[in-house]
Amino acid sequence: MTSATNTRATDPGGLARERTTPSGSPAAQTIAATQTGDRHAEYRTLMRKWWFAAAVGAPILAAAMSFSSVTVISNANRLKRFRLQEVAA
Repeated sequence: MTSATNTRATDPGGLARERTTPSGSPAAQTIAATQTGDRHAEYRTLMRKWWFAAAVGAPILAAAMSFSSVTVISNANRLKRFRLQEVAA
């Protein structure tokens, strides 16, 4: 029978949770190390994707906001010239 040690851990997102660290057999320690390495690799991949999305999304957001402003101003200028016609009753 192997024993396990409970430790309080904080993941990169800042959430605290209980983590069980296997102690005893070398196979259990190898599995735990592999899982930790896999989680670290997944975290790095997600961070790379996030930074790419931020780098691509920021210019698109700026272009969309400027296009919206141009549209609002052109509509305001168009409506400034608009005159209602009298309807004969």
